[in-house]
Amino acid sequence: MPPERGARVSAAKHESHQGPLPHPDILRLYDGVVPGLAERIVKMAEREQAHRHEMDIRLLRSSNRRYLFGYLSSLLMIAATFGTAVWLLAGGRDISGLVMLVTALATIVGVFIWGRRKAQ
Repeated sequence: MPPERGARVSAAKHESHQGPLPHPDILRLYDGVVPGLAERIVKMAEREQAHRHEMDIRLLRSSNRRYLFGYLSSLLMIAATFGTAVWLLAGGRDISGLVMLVTALATIVGVFIWGRRKAQ
């Protein structure tokens, strides 16, 4: 059916592209303006992605090192506290040794409870 006299017909076209690089048709246009520009843009995107991956890997390694350092430091402090408590108890200082032993145990239990609550 043909449009009525005086009626207007309109058409719209919408294209969408998402990603780190322009649409291939647009890349071809860049190449038309400056030869080799499309390849330079693609290489730039590749370098940026490689850099981003490297930074993610560095962040993960750093986080793992901090976790391990904290874990080993805690283990050393617990061992030193228990060793001191045993030394005090063996030396006849029962009250001091027991206070240190109970304090160390309470700290360990508190950290485990706090850690579980924080993980939930």
